[in-house]
Amino acid sequence: MAPNLTTEPLEKAHWQGNQGINKGVLSHAALHNVGVTAAENSDWEGGETFFGAAIAAKPEEPLSWIARGLCRGELGDTTGASRDLAHAGTQFAVQGDQEKPQQLLEASSKTTAHLENQTSEGGNGTGSRILSRAISTFQALAPIALQAFSPILP
Repeated sequence: MAPNLTTEPLEKAHWQGNQGINKGVLSHAALHNVGVTAAENSDWEGGETFFGAAIAAKPEEPLSWIARGLCRGELGDTTGASRDLAHAGTQFAVQGDQEKPQQLLEASSKTTAHLENQTSEGGNGTGSRILSRAISTFQALAPIALQAFSPILP
């Protein structure tokens, strides 16, 4: 009887640090799911790295762009977060979804506005009000964020 071999254990072996596993065996789903695991453990740098690799494997998947954008936001990279959210919105629009692009564009714009105002307002309290608005926008994105931080089936 032949051994039962699948690619799933090989994928997991590679991202767990084992040597000799070809990186090409890693699927978009496997890379995204490792990013989810990293994010669940508040490893935002690891999440950003793996979501970036998932994007390289399948750039048309908007959920990986959202997840990387949220990781970048946690790391303080509001410019990168804003770009990723805007790109995810574009990907949803290409796929025919008209609701999510508007939400993501609004979140992207508010993130950018927060960054610009934060650097120009010098501690007069306005920055915290803008941050509050940006946070409320991200809370509105919660259903999309939950979906982005959920494992993808291969």
